[in-house]
Amino acid sequence: MAKKKCTGLSVSRNNNVLTCKWSLPTNYKGTGKGVLKCKVVLEGQTASKVAFTEVPLSAGSTSCPITFVGSSYYPSTDKIFKSFIFKVRMGSSTNFDMSDECTYTFRLPSKPALSYSGSTGFTWTASGYTSTDNLWFQDVEYQTVNSPQATEPNWAAASVTSGTGGATGTQTFSDVSGYRHFRCRVRTIGGASSWTTISPICFAAPSFPAVLKNPRYSSGVVTASLQVVAGDAHEAEIQYAIETPATGYVCPTLATWTTGQTITINPMGATTYTVSFNANTIATNKALWIRVIVRRGSGS
Repeated sequence: MAKKKCTGLSVSRNNNVLTCKWSLPTNYKGTGKGVLKCKVVLEGQTASKVAFTEVPLSAGSTSCPITFVGSSYYPSTDKIFKSFIFKVRMGSSTNFDMSDECTYTFRLPSKPALSYSGSTGFTWTASGYTSTDNLWFQDVEYQTVNSPQATEPNWAAASVTSGTGGATGTQTFSDVSGYRHFRCRVRTIGGASSWTTISPICFAAPSFPAVLKNPRYSSGVVTASLQVVAGDAHEAEIQYAIETPATGYVCPTLATWTTGQTITINPMGATTYTVSFNANTIATNKALWIRVIVRRGSGS
């Protein structure tokens, strides 16, 4: 007659502890000691070629916590923790068989979200990580480089500055020229996500003034269409002045300018934006002037 064995094997995580659980054989009387065999399989290893480590169990055991030191694995070292395997036997080998194996696998994380922090920095967010998931979050790694070109640099060859942070973080810069490139990724004990990149911030003044097309004024509301060049600006401020025209019917030099609308521009997104804001009433002998200030990084 076939010997009985433990069934219902499972593994759960709580921070740096993996707890192995199982159900006892139906004919187990609760007096025989047991043994748990477990192993860690790293990236690049073949599970069948990794030896088991034995952990003695007291009689009647139905669980066993295994504690790990996170700094022994990636990204602190090059040891990427891919899976944990265990099997168990309760009672002597004469009366009971070793159970089937149970495998707990650490999966790769998703990419973090990356956005602009104003016009001078970047903010990342890596959400959804818990102390009990099969990810074991470690940090967010970022890389950044200032380049004279807007095109994405060769990250392997460029003079890259690297750093790490928590699940959320912001990096700001005070460059006076060039394009600030930035990318980041999540790192867990089981490996890293792919990189998240974003269009660079340019810390030089825009190369051209934005164009306002078809400006209209009706019942105190100014409307127009703002046209920008992709990648050239991160923000456009539309200002207006209502003044008595100077000689030649031009805007007086000391005109008082008021911000009517500020538009955030996606450098790699739309190139046309709708302008609409309320302005003061244009009194008799007065005229309305409109101007645009475009910014990217610290330049305008």
